[in-house]
Amino acid sequence: MGGADDLVTLSRRVEMFLGCPPLLRLNGKRPLDSDWTEGPRHDPDAWRARLDGHRGNSGVLCGAGLLALDFDVYKPDGADTLRTLEDLGWIPTGTVRARSGRGGLHVFLRYDPARWQVGSGDFKDVVFADGSRLPGGAEWRGDGGQIVICPSVHPDTGLPYLWEDESAPWDTPLVEACDDLLAAIGSRVGAATTGEQSGPRRAGWAAYDPAQVDPVTAEAVAVLVEHFGGHAPLLHYDRAAGVYVSITRPGKKPDGSTSATAGFSRPGHVRVWSTNWKGLPARSYSLGELRSLAGIDPPRGFDVRRPQRALVYGRDVKSEATLWLWEERIPACQLVLAAGQEKLGKSSALVWACSRLTTGDLPGDFEGHPMAVAYVSAEDDSAHVLKPRFVAAGGDPDRYLLLAGGEPFSFDELRNVDPRPGVVVFDPISAFIELRRGSRENDEIAIRQALLDFQQLATSEGITVIGVRHTKKGPAGDNALDAVLGSKAWVATPRALLMFTPDRDHEERRGGLIFTHGNLAVPSPPLRYRLDERTVPLDRPLARPSTGEIITQANVVVFVAEPGPVGISLDEALGSRSEAANRAEAEAFLVDVLGDGGEHLAADVIAESVTAGIAASTLQRATRKLGVQKRREGFGKGSQIWWSLPANPPT
Repeated sequence: MGGADDLVTLSRRVEMFLGCPPLLRLNGKRPLDSDWTEGPRHDPDAWRARLDGHRGNSGVLCGAGLLALDFDVYKPDGADTLRTLEDLGWIPTGTVRARSGRGGLHVFLRYDPARWQVGSGDFKDVVFADGSRLPGGAEWRGDGGQIVICPSVHPDTGLPYLWEDESAPWDTPLVEACDDLLAAIGSRVGAATTGEQSGPRRAGWAAYDPAQVDPVTAEAVAVLVEHFGGHAPLLHYDRAAGVYVSITRPGKKPDGSTSATAGFSRPGHVRVWSTNWKGLPARSYSLGELRSLAGIDPPRGFDVRRPQRALVYGRDVKSEATLWLWEERIPACQLVLAAGQEKLGKSSALVWACSRLTTGDLPGDFEGHPMAVAYVSAEDDSAHVLKPRFVAAGGDPDRYLLLAGGEPFSFDELRNVDPRPGVVVFDPISAFIELRRGSRENDEIAIRQALLDFQQLATSEGITVIGVRHTKKGPAGDNALDAVLGSKAWVATPRALLMFTPDRDHEERRGGLIFTHGNLAVPSPPLRYRLDERTVPLDRPLARPSTGEIITQANVVVFVAEPGPVGISLDEALGSRSEAANRAEAEAFLVDVLGDGGEHLAADVIAESVTAGIAASTLQRATRKLGVQKRREGFGKGSQIWWSLPANPPT
């Protein structure tokens, strides 16, 4: 924590953006003041004065329009609950988010206290209309609740609470909670309290209204009506089962003797009871399964497409050889990732390779056979950057396609042009993927599912797909592939990787090395390249407004391959080291810091290790190896931990 003045300033800032009363003084996670539930609202000035001199943790008082959701995503139940609520559309994107010192997720939302009364509770106690429950591992905080905020320190791990990137209260607006979530965890102001959970419970039939059912059921009904021949849906209210929809199956008149019903089964799923409905046996379906059976894509935010595969005997599988667009580097008809730091020339290199494919000059199995290519960029303008680069690289303008302005890009554009491209580059690929609502680029499951469309495009359409992805700017860590930003799925899903790294023989980042990796890519020697400038003519000359000078050409950065031996590995190029080397560095760090024989505050040592670039897990392993003595001072979760070396540390 910073000084007292900083805490008062932080309190005023948080009050402004979250609409909450002054911060609470905490001992670990517990409020120090007995009147914390009312005092901050009744006398905010006096409450801020209490913050003067406080050196412990701080928290936000929830309720009165501020709702905090706390997910223990480091536990299976918490991660499952979060994913389920995301699938239901109850967790919005773009709102204020934070990470706890233990790795949990805090999501902040607002609500109208004039309409809703929301207390505090555990999601495992939420009972849905059909009696199903969430697995737990998550809580919500409204009236009578508070939550720890940045820059507090977790009392068990000693690690800080942090706002997520671009998700601090002053960086993003507080999003309003949806009515479905509020109905599940709260109650409407003025409504009679019956003790029942959300969802209508009156008995009888009514005209179908999608607003009266959960979003999954409403979408399932639309699929059954539009793609399976169902008609005449009616709402049915049952005091025991809740609300569901009855649908007349194909071929029957809507005379009330319906033959199929669809209702909420469990979070994210719908139950279909049917009689003689061809192709739709009676069971519980996820929304994605229904849409897959109907032959349509799933809607974003509810479910995602999964690979359609079946088990077959080896005798029925036809083995095939791998063909190479670029010999030993880019396999044909596969998903390939090109990753590297910014300004290393990844785009220039791919433009060079694509240009040679359009003329049939790229070494590989298609040498002498020109093909069309597509370069889809969300960053570089086609007229000012990409077209001049293709001209400088000698590409055939009749065989390369560039992205123009207009409607969002669709895969159908690749199927409807002639000649159809044999390779398409997405630069960067993250700009063209669709993640499930609330997911991030470090979510392994979400990334694998998002990349599925690109895999299917490659394998089913025979188009090589190359995605561009950035890597970290610093050393890679224990594994060179850890340099790629986000989830490990970014490097595990593609069949081949092109890793662009700096080259110590090129000054000022005017060149680099290309390494290959992956299931199909052959571990060939790295390729050295440099970036040069080349002058190219412009199709549309322009006059400078200041001088009237006519501009007829432009300078363009081009990729130039430099074949020859390179005596360096990928790990060495990215600065990654073995785990043993990292642990040895951490042990040397601890001996240096704790070697004076005295005690040191653990939080200070950890903060200094972060500055030194030592991972938290590596530091903890080093403390165990050296037998670092740990002493807790004080009681409760607000106590402090001190570290010291033993008299004779093990070697």
